[in-house]
Amino acid sequence: MTNIQSSINYYTSQLQSGMMQEAYQAIMKSFVAIQQAIRKEYPSIKVGTLYQGYLDMSYLPLTSPTLATHHLKIAVVYLHKEGRFEAWLSATNRMVQAQMIQRLKPLDLGKYTLSQCSPGVDSIVASSLVKSPNFDQLGELQSSIVTQVHEFMQWIKGIL
Repeated sequence: MTNIQSSINYYTSQLQSGMMQEAYQAIMKSFVAIQQAIRKEYPSIKVGTLYQGYLDMSYLPLTSPTLATHHLKIAVVYLHKEGRFEAWLSATNRMVQAQMIQRLKPLDLGKYTLSQCSPGVDSIVASSLVKSPNFDQLGELQSSIVTQVHEFMQWIKGIL
Protein backbone atom coordinates (compact mmCIF):
# COMPACT_ATOMS: atom_id res chain seq x y z
CA MET A 1 0.00 0.00 0.00
CA THR A 2 1.35 3.42 -0.91
CA ASN A 3 1.50 6.22 1.56
CA ILE A 4 -0.93 9.06 1.06
CA GLN A 5 1.78 11.65 0.40
CA SER A 6 3.11 9.63 -2.56
CA SER A 7 -0.42 9.53 -3.95
CA ILE A 8 -0.83 13.29 -3.48
CA ASN A 9 2.52 13.95 -5.17
CA TYR A 10 1.51 11.80 -8.15
CA TYR A 11 -1.91 13.48 -8.34
CA THR A 12 -0.31 16.93 -8.26
CA SER A 13 2.18 16.05 -10.99
CA GLN A 14 -0.63 14.78 -13.20
CA LEU A 15 -2.64 17.96 -12.65
CA GLN A 16 0.34 20.10 -13.56
CA SER A 17 0.23 18.79 -17.13
CA GLY A 18 -3.30 20.20 -17.52
CA MET A 19 -4.54 17.07 -19.28
CA MET A 20 -6.52 15.77 -16.31
CA GLN A 21 -8.46 19.02 -16.05
CA GLU A 22 -9.14 18.98 -19.79
CA ALA A 23 -10.38 15.39 -19.65
CA TYR A 24 -12.54 15.97 -16.59
CA GLN A 25 -14.08 19.10 -18.12
CA ALA A 26 -14.90 17.15 -21.29
CA ILE A 27 -16.67 14.48 -19.24
CA MET A 28 -18.68 17.11 -17.34
CA LYS A 29 -19.47 18.95 -20.61
CA SER A 30 -20.88 15.71 -22.01
CA PHE A 31 -23.18 15.41 -19.01
CA VAL A 32 -24.44 18.97 -19.53
CA ALA A 33 -25.18 18.14 -23.19
CA ILE A 34 -27.02 14.96 -22.16
CA GLN A 35 -28.94 16.86 -19.48
CA GLN A 36 -30.02 19.58 -21.92
CA ALA A 37 -31.00 17.11 -24.64
CA ILE A 38 -33.16 15.03 -22.30
CA ARG A 39 -34.90 18.12 -20.96
CA LYS A 40 -35.61 19.30 -24.51
CA GLU A 41 -36.63 15.97 -26.09
CA TYR A 42 -38.42 14.38 -23.12
CA PRO A 43 -39.98 17.11 -20.95
CA SER A 44 -41.88 14.55 -18.85
CA ILE A 45 -38.58 13.15 -17.57
CA LYS A 46 -37.37 14.90 -14.44
CA VAL A 47 -33.62 15.49 -14.67
CA GLY A 48 -31.83 15.75 -11.35
CA THR A 49 -28.58 17.41 -10.36
CA LEU A 50 -25.32 16.05 -11.73
CA TYR A 51 -23.27 14.21 -9.14
CA GLN A 52 -19.64 14.80 -10.11
CA GLY A 53 -18.24 12.12 -7.83
CA TYR A 54 -14.74 11.38 -6.62
CA LEU A 55 -13.16 10.32 -9.92
CA ASP A 56 -14.81 6.93 -9.47
CA MET A 57 -18.13 7.66 -11.09
CA SER A 58 -20.24 10.64 -12.05
CA TYR A 59 -23.94 10.35 -12.70
CA LEU A 60 -27.06 12.17 -13.72
CA PRO A 61 -30.30 10.96 -12.06
CA LEU A 62 -33.52 10.81 -14.09
CA THR A 63 -37.03 9.85 -13.20
CA SER A 64 -40.44 9.75 -14.77
CA PRO A 65 -43.88 9.64 -13.18
CA THR A 66 -44.01 5.85 -13.74
CA LEU A 67 -40.60 5.26 -12.17
CA ALA A 68 -41.34 7.57 -9.26
CA THR A 69 -44.53 5.62 -8.49
CA HIS A 70 -42.36 2.51 -8.04
CA HIS A 71 -39.64 4.36 -6.08
CA LEU A 72 -37.21 3.91 -8.97
CA LYS A 73 -34.91 6.13 -10.99
CA ILE A 74 -32.40 5.93 -13.81
CA ALA A 75 -28.80 7.00 -13.43
CA VAL A 76 -26.73 7.90 -16.48
CA VAL A 77 -23.31 6.91 -15.17
CA TYR A 78 -19.76 7.56 -16.31
CA LEU A 79 -17.32 5.11 -14.75
CA HIS A 80 -14.02 6.98 -14.72
CA LYS A 81 -11.66 4.04 -14.22
CA GLU A 82 -13.35 2.00 -16.95
CA GLY A 83 -13.88 5.03 -19.23
CA ARG A 84 -17.44 4.13 -20.22
CA PHE A 85 -21.06 5.24 -19.92
CA GLU A 86 -23.81 3.06 -18.49
CA ALA A 87 -27.43 3.50 -17.52
CA TRP A 88 -28.63 1.99 -14.28
CA LEU A 89 -32.08 1.30 -13.00
CA SER A 90 -31.78 2.22 -9.32
CA ALA A 91 -34.09 2.38 -6.35
CA THR A 92 -34.67 5.04 -3.74
CA ASN A 93 -33.57 2.60 -1.02
CA ARG A 94 -32.00 -0.85 -0.50
CA MET A 95 -35.30 -2.56 0.30
CA VAL A 96 -36.87 -1.52 -3.02
CA GLN A 97 -33.64 -2.50 -4.79
CA ALA A 98 -33.73 -6.01 -3.29
CA GLN A 99 -37.44 -6.44 -4.09
CA MET A 100 -36.93 -5.38 -7.72
CA ILE A 101 -33.95 -7.68 -8.20
CA GLN A 102 -36.02 -10.60 -6.89
CA ARG A 103 -38.92 -9.63 -9.14
CA LEU A 104 -36.68 -9.47 -12.22
CA LYS A 105 -34.65 -12.66 -11.61
CA PRO A 106 -36.97 -14.97 -13.56
CA LEU A 107 -37.16 -12.62 -16.57
CA ASP A 108 -35.02 -12.70 -19.70
CA LEU A 109 -33.45 -9.26 -19.62
CA GLY A 110 -31.91 -9.56 -23.08
CA LYS A 111 -29.04 -7.12 -23.46
CA TYR A 112 -29.41 -5.76 -19.94
CA THR A 113 -27.60 -7.09 -16.86
CA LEU A 114 -29.33 -7.86 -13.57
CA SER A 115 -27.30 -6.76 -10.55
CA GLN A 116 -26.74 -8.65 -7.33
CA CYS A 117 -27.61 -7.16 -3.95
CA SER A 118 -24.30 -6.52 -2.28
CA PRO A 119 -22.57 -3.62 -0.51
CA GLY A 120 -21.56 -0.87 -2.90
CA VAL A 121 -23.91 -1.97 -5.68
CA ASP A 122 -26.44 0.74 -6.49
CA SER A 123 -27.99 -0.66 -9.65
CA ILE A 124 -30.85 -3.06 -10.18
CA VAL A 125 -30.31 -3.44 -13.91
CA ALA A 126 -27.39 -2.05 -15.91
CA SER A 127 -27.26 -1.09 -19.56
CA SER A 128 -23.98 -0.51 -21.35
CA LEU A 129 -24.37 2.73 -23.31
CA VAL A 130 -20.96 3.60 -24.75
CA LYS A 131 -17.94 1.42 -23.99
CA SER A 132 -15.37 3.69 -25.68
CA PRO A 133 -16.80 7.20 -25.85
CA ASN A 134 -15.31 9.68 -28.31
CA PHE A 135 -15.51 13.04 -26.57
CA ASP A 136 -14.26 14.76 -29.74
CA GLN A 137 -17.65 13.90 -31.26
CA LEU A 138 -19.79 15.32 -28.46
CA GLY A 139 -22.95 15.68 -30.54
CA GLU A 140 -22.88 12.04 -31.65
CA LEU A 141 -22.01 10.88 -28.13
CA GLN A 142 -24.84 12.86 -26.56
CA SER A 143 -27.35 11.72 -29.20
CA SER A 144 -26.40 8.06 -28.79
CA ILE A 145 -26.66 8.20 -25.00
CA VAL A 146 -29.98 10.05 -24.99
CA THR A 147 -31.49 7.58 -27.49
CA GLN A 148 -30.29 4.55 -25.56
CA VAL A 149 -31.41 5.95 -22.21
CA HIS A 150 -34.88 6.56 -23.63
CA GLU A 151 -35.00 2.98 -24.98
CA PHE A 152 -33.89 1.69 -21.58
CA MET A 153 -36.60 3.71 -19.83
CA GLN A 154 -39.23 2.40 -22.27
CA TRP A 155 -38.08 -1.17 -21.65
CA ILE A 156 -38.32 -0.63 -17.89
CA LYS A 157 -41.77 0.90 -18.25
CA GLY A 158 -42.80 -2.23 -20.17
CA ILE A 159 -41.73 -4.59 -17.41
CA LEU A 160 -43.33 -2.58 -14.62
